[in-house]
Amino acid sequence: MLKPELDDDHPHFSPTYAVARDRFISRARRLGAELERHVHPEARGPAAEPLSIDVAFAGPRDAAGVLVVISATHGVEGFAGSAVQLDLLDRLVQTPPKVGLMLIHGLNPYGFAWIRRTNEDNVDLNRNFVDHDAAAPDDSAYRALHPLLVPARWSGPERDAADNGLMAKVAELGPRAVQEAITCGQYSHPDGLYYGGRAPAWSNRVLRGLIAARLEAVPRVGVIDIHTGLGPAGHGELLFSGEPDGDECRRAQAWWGADEVEIERLGEAISPPLNGEMPTAFDAVPGAVTRITLEYGTAPMLEVMQALRAETWTTARGAIQSAEGQAAKAALRAAFELPDAQWRADVLARGRVVIDKAMAGLAG
Repeated sequence: MLKPELDDDHPHFSPTYAVARDRFISRARRLGAELERHVHPEARGPAAEPLSIDVAFAGPRDAAGVLVVISATHGVEGFAGSAVQLDLLDRLVQTPPKVGLMLIHGLNPYGFAWIRRTNEDNVDLNRNFVDHDAAAPDDSAYRALHPLLVPARWSGPERDAADNGLMAKVAELGPRAVQEAITCGQYSHPDGLYYGGRAPAWSNRVLRGLIAARLEAVPRVGVIDIHTGLGPAGHGELLFSGEPDGDECRRAQAWWGADEVEIERLGEAISPPLNGEMPTAFDAVPGAVTRITLEYGTAPMLEVMQALRAETWTTARGAIQSAEGQAAKAALRAAFELPDAQWRADVLARGRVVIDKAMAGLAG
């Protein structure tokens, strides 16, 4: 499925990473925010441009509460995340008293620029935040499915056999069990899906440095990590990955509403619990942290999974410049960002509500 031509004139949804970054920098400067740039030491974009994580800081330096909003943990999902950040910068006159803002734009700039969910090493950043000095989490369930997910050939009898094998596993184990086996995070197949890596990725290290430098003395921190690809189209589900009965969960429910917060560990959320989730990096903050993932639905889950499989296969086989590879890229973007006016309006409207409630929670 090829993606229809994007509207380059949309003020918030950008056609490319480079445009999104330029817009972010321009909006942040207009607001008078402090800017910080972290340029990738090796990776470059499609036009050989530098790739960077850009951070904007607004509000008082002695803020008692800071809201962190992150885009592009999964690169291709950054178009929606960047749009929400740009919309916030457009409508923000000033933060509430004693509340600061930290916008992290393009946490995975390589995936953002190259239309990949993963980074330059095929690492899924939202599975990379494990203790890499310890034994890797058990991924035996994924290993059993890997040959079906990334078969030797992407067409003909081998592909047909892989697809049939996956459907048989769904029938045998159930959709939720297969989803968990595939998506929870694997550490044994660098060419596979949801690969968590074998060391902290560059983006991981940059984020930890930002947390140590900027949030160590902040009493209250809110975190919103913006994703797309799971759930009904246009719906923004709030996923909570922490302890169900802890203070953080109670704060999240107080900020956003108990009926809005879906708790992964209770099986309520569209996503099962994951290994190495990025928000665990904020465990290093001494103050009270309240984390949520804002997950926007797009296409049906099977369509999203097929797009991920195709793009992973063509990239791993070095076929990304082929017609098949370009079609896979187009399908991947279409699976994570719907070029639909109503979807875009829903994304921005939901983002405003979620961000404003977080700011109110931090202010209170």
